[in-house]
Amino acid sequence: MVREYETIAQKIVYTCAQIQKNHTIYIRGRKDCAPFCESIALACRKQEAYPFIEIHSDAYTLQELLETPIETIATIPDHTRSLIEESDFIMYVGMQPEDPLPFRLLPYERIQAERLYRKSITDIILSCPEKRWICIAYPTPAQASLYSIDFSVYHDMVWNAIDIDYQALSQRIGVLASYLHGASKIHIQNEKGTDITLNIENRPILKEDGIITQNDLQNGEKICNLPT
Repeated sequence: MVREYETIAQKIVYTCAQIQKNHTIYIRGRKDCAPFCESIALACRKQEAYPFIEIHSDAYTLQELLETPIETIATIPDHTRSLIEESDFIMYVGMQPEDPLPFRLLPYERIQAERLYRKSITDIILSCPEKRWICIAYPTPAQASLYSIDFSVYHDMVWNAIDIDYQALSQRIGVLASYLHGASKIHIQNEKGTDITLNIENRPILKEDGIITQNDLQNGEKICNLPT
């Protein structure tokens, strides 16, 4: 189950994010993701870009959410706001906690305060036309246990879905999008009984192919989730 983090990190930096010289990148990850975060940062440096890494543990984050005054949890401080505003890319590695269960048991008002903090970050990113946000999954045994999946299966499922040929995926999605262009309805059926009709008239065709291009930015598509 050992992955070539360096190769995958380069694929994310060069293909998915298309990071160039002088770009600034804010990388935020869990403690267990630190080696992968560093691989991403090194790939950025090879492009003559400027990464900044922030690492946190589940233990710190959980204790902070339990013991910090709720108003403080919900507030984005000026130095964090400035870091996000001055970064061309925001990369979150390990969007879920290493062990999600304790966080699901937090008091509701503390979960809501943390959501307000995240909304403040989202609002900053969405308000800046050239800013891009990439969220990268990082599987753990505790996550697999919570979903009742064998960890080796879960691990390979996530990493194999990240370590793909994104250019080939983009081409396949482009072909599918051309079929949907101008359509008003989609009818989905299969042999197991699925039978759904969706109205897509006058709706934009968004292509989630794991790559953020200049065309994507012009269309307001600046958030990418991996696996896509």
